[in-house]
Amino acid sequence: MTKEYIIRRATKEDAEQYTKLNNLVWRQAYKNIFDNTVFDKRESADSVSNSIDYFIKQTKNSNEFCYVVERQGQIIGQMTGAYLSHIEHYSQRNFAELMAIYIHPDYQHIGIGKELLNIFKSEIQAKNISHFVIGVLEENYPARQAYEKWGGVLDNYNNTFANKKVIYYAYTVK
Repeated sequence: MTKEYIIRRATKEDAEQYTKLNNLVWRQAYKNIFDNTVFDKRESADSVSNSIDYFIKQTKNSNEFCYVVERQGQIIGQMTGAYLSHIEHYSQRNFAELMAIYIHPDYQHIGIGKELLNIFKSEIQAKNISHFVIGVLEENYPARQAYEKWGGVLDNYNNTFANKKVIYYAYTVK
């Protein structure tokens, strides 16, 4: 397949498309984990507005960075990372955090996620960071398989998110 997309740093102008993609991927990835009320709440006008505001702040935050994958003017993927994890358990150990990689369902399994992972690794390596963490819902088996394929090792730390267990994969950058 010819590469028909570009990957670039996100800008505040991407906020609306970023949020729509985020909600679309959430609904698809977690349809068997959460009931529709969770998705409906995330997609409400207030929640979307808050998500857009948060995204704009992210693009200005010196600890966080975000890249988008654009195809024909549409955002089909995104990656958000932090140079220092927001999770105290990991921030105390100087881990970066891969906060999210979301790819539109029509463009999954063609290597975009791996490209975004490599960009994330380059970002943190430029700051001399050698470890990172990514959280995943326990029942999100496709994501867990991807993280294991990327070399992730399941850590014994877990937490809850929206009343679901979130397990963590800790990585050493190679």
